[in-house]
Amino acid sequence: MTEVLRRSQRPDDEVWWVEVDRHLDEQHRGRRICTSYEQGVIGSELWAVRHHQRIRLEIDQREVARAAQRKNRTW
Repeated sequence: MTEVLRRSQRPDDEVWWVEVDRHLDEQHRGRRICTSYEQGVIGSELWAVRHHQRIRLEIDQREVARAAQRKNRTW
C-alpha cells in the first residue's frame, strides 16, 4: 500500500493540516491547512477524486520500476 495523503494535527496549537502527494519526494509534496478536522476530511476526499488518475499512473509507474529493480538484483 502506498500513502498518498496524510492528515495530522499539530500538538502545539491543535491546527489540522493535510500533506498531499506523499508518494512523491519532499519537494513535490503539498501542505494544506484545514479549518477543522471535518473540513480536512472533505477536502482530502475531493483532492483524491480530482487527482485519482494521475496518482494511479504515478503509483503504477513506481511499482513497475521497483519490480525491475528487484528483478535485476543479484544476491
